[in-house]
Amino acid sequence: MGLLYKYRACNEYTETIFTTGCLHYSHPSDFNDPFDCLWSYKKKKLHIYIERVATNKVRLVPIDMNELQKIIQNEINDIEVCSFSKTGLQMQMWSHYADGHKGLCLVFDNELLLDRRHCDAREVIYQDEQVVNDDILPEVPTEDVIRFIYTKERLWEYEKEVRYIHKPEPEYSNGNYPFNKQALKAIYLGVNCTPHNISKYRKLCQENGFNHVKFYKIILSNNGRYELEPELI
Repeated sequence: MGLLYKYRACNEYTETIFTTGCLHYSHPSDFNDPFDCLWSYKKKKLHIYIERVATNKVRLVPIDMNELQKIIQNEINDIEVCSFSKTGLQMQMWSHYADGHKGLCLVFDNELLLDRRHCDAREVIYQDEQVVNDDILPEVPTEDVIRFIYTKERLWEYEKEVRYIHKPEPEYSNGNYPFNKQALKAIYLGVNCTPHNISKYRKLCQENGFNHVKFYKIILSNNGRYELEPELI
């Protein structure tokens, strides 16, 4: 996958990435797309067998599918996801996720960033139709069953998203997981990023073990096209 990019506003939450050496993983219930990671199933009637202990008889009882969906969705919402992009020069991403080009974009080496013991990296699939499962989630989900976790509507395709999906760990209950500092290779500073913030992030890197990080200022291309270019500073 090579390099991965994470767009950020210049705020206290971004500063903590440097001061703590951690990236934050969010739950699907916090995503900005209500269809994202939404478990959907084919509408069919399911039953379970209930044993009546007093009479030692077994009877077939219909399942409340709405209640079952809530239970399964709650399990899905327990997973933790950190999102990246395969491009650091996408105009809409700078507008939506980097405070209207006033923020920055962190450039990571995927091979150094990924902790394969607890985490899995997946490229998001974009399509017009929602993923619909044939049945409830099995105890050991197959690749086809969990595909809905990294499938989004085609209108989000410009994000070129890569998801790091993490198994929750009790010692990191706040969703902040440490990463290899050498994985952060560069910082792209937005077209409208202020000199004050540029100085601030240079200092954060110097004081927190990120001295190797290179800084680039995003400029508007001069080739007659609506393109952004990184310029080393």
